Amino acid sequence: MIPDFNFIKDARSRNHIVNAYHAVNKCKAWDFMKKYNPEEVGGFMFCSHPIVYKISEEMNICPPCPPNHSGHTFSKTMKDIQKIAKEGYDKYKNDIISEN
Repeated sequence: MIPDFNFIKDARSRNHIVNAYHAVNKCKAWDFMKKYNPEEVGGFMFCSHPIVYKISEEMNICPPCPPNHSGHTFSKTMKDIQKIAKEGYDKYKNDIISEN
């Protein structure tokens, strides 16, 4: 089940995070996202790890589809997903609401 991301006001950003959430679920990659350090390879934008590649491929077919990511939006979305994996959905939600 996908949590409610309606607290993200920008529809495109919300769709990106929902899309990535679906993809990480489908790939069963939450534990990987919790532990992986993309900074060792220059960040998610330049990452060629097979699991990140698999998540990216799933993002092309998971709803809402297509995500239409640039390198920047892919990197930001993956960092947000990683924050959810490491700190939990509730903390992510509270942090986003606090920023706005």
